[in-house]
Amino acid sequence: MDALYLCVAPIVGPFGDSMLQMREGLTKKWCITAKAEQDGLVEELCKFWNWQYSPEGVSLYNYGIEGYTFDVVDGKSVLRPEVVASGFNVYHTMDLEFAPFGGNWLTDAFMQCVFSGMTVEDLIVPRRSFYDGLRDDGVNIGKYYQMPAVQGTEAYNEYVGELIRGGNGICTYRDQCVAGQITIDEFFAKYEGLKGRGLQDVIDQGTAAYAEITK
Repeated sequence: MDALYLCVAPIVGPFGDSMLQMREGLTKKWCITAKAEQDGLVEELCKFWNWQYSPEGVSLYNYGIEGYTFDVVDGKSVLRPEVVASGFNVYHTMDLEFAPFGGNWLTDAFMQCVFSGMTVEDLIVPRRSFYDGLRDDGVNIGKYYQMPAVQGTEAYNEYVGELIRGGNGICTYRDQCVAGQITIDEFFAKYEGLKGRGLQDVIDQGTAAYAEITK
């Protein structure tokens, strides 16, 4: 066989859609603090951000230094094999797509890491099929829906670090359950325990917000 699996179009659910959301990011955590204003740093920060989104800043953010982390081949910035050989591992340790600062992460640089420097055509059939299933012009064409651009609720913003994404948050317990480290019953016991610490507020506010934006 040429493949162990192939991606197929998703089934249609009871509401007439396939519930596939488009993956889009909205950076909302970068801001100028009151302390920065008091220290007279606002102008310098604005200069930095303006440069960060300039052609030079975008190139450094995505590809690094020419001749060191990337080369220009036929007018295109190509990350060196040793930078993308392990996906994002070396890429990030070399401070590319430097996380503490927001930046314009280009699809091209992202995909060079995902494919370890290869093109889609170079991938083995199962892997090529997998990414074909992710693309909105692949087998899922017309199946995606646009996520509304919304901010988190007050409860979500308050508890996201502690109860949702933290080491003792619901996402960690979910992963442990999937990995077989805890049982389903243990997962739901922990889930119920988190509700009393604020997770129920997150659920209630999220439900109300969803009802509002889907009117």
